[in-house]
Amino acid sequence: MKQVRIEIRPSFAAEESYDISEDYDEDSKTQSYYLSFKRSGEGNIYTLRKGRIAISESQFEDILKQCTNISINLAPEFAIGLDGTKTKVAISLGFNRIELEWWSEIPKQWKPVMKLIEMVKAIARDAEQEEER
Repeated sequence: MKQVRIEIRPSFAAEESYDISEDYDEDSKTQSYYLSFKRSGEGNIYTLRKGRIAISESQFEDILKQCTNISINLAPEFAIGLDGTKTKVAISLGFNRIELEWWSEIPKQWKPVMKLIEMVKAIARDAEQEEER
């Protein structure tokens, strides 16, 4: 199983989560790829927007390529505070998994992870816009 999960949880604003995964149908022997997302509504924390959209194999592979191309120092700088945004990125490839979590600003040594987050959010945004047409 290959999976990428992103969670963005601000203290006083809408939360977002994205889950990119593959799905193998044993009966038809086909592989499918999905991006699931969940977002609380703008300005209203209780309004939920969620969906599951099919993505192409090339989009899935581009996301995985972005994951494998990230080179970071695992030890982040020290951070502490009260209100802020907690962000989590988890990447699972078979039995191997890594999870990065930070508070407020991304540690400078983890900045390359932002490109992955931006890529996933752009795919979700484009799919939503396409769905609305």
